[in-house]
Amino acid sequence: MSRELKMTKEEFWHLIDEMRAACGTDMAKEEHWIVERLKTMGSEQIIGFQCIFLSYHDAAGKYGLWSAASVVAGECSDDGFMDFRSWLIAQGEKNYYDVLKDPDQLSHIKMDEYCFFERMYSVGYRAYEQATKKKPYDICPDEMVKRYSAEVTKDIVYHPLIEYPMDLKETSVAFPLICRKHNVKEWPGYNSGRTAWNLNNPRIKELWEQGKREVKKQKNRNESVR
Repeated sequence: MSRELKMTKEEFWHLIDEMRAACGTDMAKEEHWIVERLKTMGSEQIIGFQCIFLSYHDAAGKYGLWSAASVVAGECSDDGFMDFRSWLIAQGEKNYYDVLKDPDQLSHIKMDEYCFFERMYSVGYRAYEQATKKKPYDICPDEMVKRYSAEVTKDIVYHPLIEYPMDLKETSVAFPLICRKHNVKEWPGYNSGRTAWNLNNPRIKELWEQGKREVKKQKNRNESVR
């Protein structure tokens, strides 16, 4: 059965802004604040919030952003990248859009040395369970999230290299600000020639090789304008 979301993306980001204004960068306080606020809004609003959150979370699932996150975080596992994207959404609408357009914008966001927000991912589920006393199974089925993803994410502009999994050398060309800030040229893996990406996965290998070609083009363009 088709269901309409009872929350707009504007209302979603307004809640995130309210959370940030009330709690600063204290993630424990942010988590508590948003759950309590959602509980006052009714089950349909909670569902809307969680579906919009998942849409934005999925939209940020780009290998190039993962490469950038691995620089600013020092390392970033599969689960870590999920938590990083949750953290990015919690930084507000402008930061979210700016970073997807140019991951180098991460250099301007205050991180307090930690950029993983695991429990942000499930605040809607917990608010729903606490508000309704019902288990939140299937309140945001995949088909429902996909149906609304096109609407809530249509204004995203992506960096041209954001699709590609990159090693440190390529990342330093694609996103030089964060790499200089975190001194990646001094990292042990910078000149190792090894990659942390799973090249046994044909899709990752294809994008990894394509990314190397695209980054080389970018490097040549950079050098031609010096």
